[in-house]
Amino acid sequence: MTYDLKNFSIEHHTKDAIPETVLFNILDKLVNNNIKLYFNFDPIQLRDLNLDRFLIKKSEISRIFHILHKTKHHDKRFHSVIFNSMSIQFSTNIFVNNDNRFNYLQKYFKFYKKYRMNNDGFIVIYCNNPNGYYKEWINYEKQLPNLIKKIRNINKKNKIVLRFHRKHNKTIKNNLLYDLKKIDESIEIDESEFNKTINQSYCIFIQNASIILDYINEGIPLFNPNIIPFDDYDGCYNNIELLNNIEKNKNNLIDRKKFLIDSYNHIIFDSEYRDNIDYVKQFYLKNINL
Repeated sequence: MTYDLKNFSIEHHTKDAIPETVLFNILDKLVNNNIKLYFNFDPIQLRDLNLDRFLIKKSEISRIFHILHKTKHHDKRFHSVIFNSMSIQFSTNIFVNNDNRFNYLQKYFKFYKKYRMNNDGFIVIYCNNPNGYYKEWINYEKQLPNLIKKIRNINKKNKIVLRFHRKHNKTIKNNLLYDLKKIDESIEIDESEFNKTINQSYCIFIQNASIILDYINEGIPLFNPNIIPFDDYDGCYNNIELLNNIEKNKNNLIDRKKFLIDSYNHIIFDSEYRDNIDYVKQFYLKNINL
């Protein structure tokens, strides 16, 4: 696909990051201000381009960030399309309560209506890439012991396991585990596949990872580890006081469907750039400052 754009400026993209689409040619004729587009980047590129500042603030000029992810069940690629910031909290995305959108995305995310209540399952702590987007806020050597102590003050029953990012150094993982076992000797590292994690989890502590959408759809109760000082998926977390007995407190858990309806206001699947182009066009026009 080639683009001859006057009002859109593609500032950065990685290989195959831009979906095969005529959309941007169409939109370019409908807008009259310069808009900078960014299609996927790794953390080093983020910092080299000086874009990491938009993790914690809004851009003063029009920028659209596209960050690529894949669903775990269907392995379908989708974009987090975030307007004027890298983080949802600071973005200008317009949120619409839209059941139609929720129903349409059932072809990619299958929503299970009931929470999974695995009373004997693991408390999973999900660790972000220590060299990723949120590097400056991560210090697991100090943060994980505090989190585990907090969990154990509320829940002394369920086994705690750690899920590290694939780029986490093996030696660092083992050193962390060694130190954490001084607090709770039963702690282990979990490297199981997604489906097994779903089946064996009591709950998950996780922040700012797209897999949150998969876990919420699957009915896994989520809690906030409060490692990073802002949440891209604000609204997905349950009150930590419910951790002692989730099933007993199930009526106080978050409304998962409401959370997903909100979250679906900033994702577009690759195939939609071909098969749902009217929706995608209106999505961009609605969020662009004309």
